[in-house]
Amino acid sequence: MRHSGRVAAWVALLLAAGCAHSYRSQPLHDATAAIPIEPGAPVLVGMPEPGSYKNRVYERSSADTSGALREALQSEGFTVEVAPRPESFDRGLDRARQIGALYFVYPQIRDWRDHATEWSGVPDVIEIEIGVYDARSGEILRAVRIDATSRWATLGGDHPQDLLARPVAEFARSLTRREPGDSE
Repeated sequence: MRHSGRVAAWVALLLAAGCAHSYRSQPLHDATAAIPIEPGAPVLVGMPEPGSYKNRVYERSSADTSGALREALQSEGFTVEVAPRPESFDRGLDRARQIGALYFVYPQIRDWRDHATEWSGVPDVIEIEIGVYDARSGEILRAVRIDATSRWATLGGDHPQDLLARPVAEFARSLTRREPGDSE
């Protein structure tokens, strides 16, 4: 009887672990510890090229990614405009200058996989790199890579875009947060 209790505990633990998405953010640039960017400042969010996996291109991934960034930055008090279409870094930076944005946020989708996890057990995956640039100088201020994987215990309905909100919101919060020891 004790053995079946242990088995049940392990099964419950595995199911609980399979019920949560996993997220990881990794700074990509030394300027990540720089002073916070100006809250309320005008920001242009670039629209990335669509994500793809093998031969499949996920056209909506562009708008989903820039939309998640828009929502997260607006919730932190920034005035946000989103580029209307995917464009190169240089064109996006020019657009940011033309509209008077102080910052240019340039996301790039490195991986985007939408699997039928509910029957295959293969999780959805995203990998997004986000750079924040001073629009006037083009200098990089912050950069992060966000990796996220969906839970495998799902009844369907989960998609890669569902993995964006939490890590993007955490990144947006970090932009205005002062680190201990930062001077005013």
